[in-house]
Amino acid sequence: MARFIVIATAVASAAFVLWLARGLPEFVASNFGLGGRVNSHMPRALFVGIMLIGGSLLPLAVWLLQCRAARRGRYRMRAATHWYAPSQRARTVAFLEAHVACFSVAFTIFMTYVYWLAVAANAALARAAPFDTGSFLVALVGLFAFVAVWLAGLFWRFRTPG
Repeated sequence: MARFIVIATAVASAAFVLWLARGLPEFVASNFGLGGRVNSHMPRALFVGIMLIGGSLLPLAVWLLQCRAARRGRYRMRAATHWYAPSQRARTVAFLEAHVACFSVAFTIFMTYVYWLAVAANAALARAAPFDTGSFLVALVGLFAFVAVWLAGLFWRFRTPG
């Protein structure tokens, strides 16, 4: 199930990025300062390519590589011999795969949201409206909070047995 969710999220993100790319100008405002003012531009194709890589391909690649590492027993953790013992191995690998799937999906959603904010800011440039820095910061804090809880869950699950 995790495989389906990660792949579906990556595909949906890529489709969303490509769909919104049609409305972007030839040179996209791509970097915004704290006040939401434009700092730099880049060609639309480059901007869309970076967002496709960062929002779809990168999280998918991280998930695939981490699943591979989990199956091969290459995670460095306390008491690895205990967690990768034959009696624990299947549950350990399943947990790690599901756990990294959650991270990949959350990161994909975050990057897709940031892309949407940038597209909205480019559309608003005609009205001289700035990038919505407040929404970006809320999303960034939300991502950091998710990562903190995600890491705590990982450390809690693989605490030293006994």
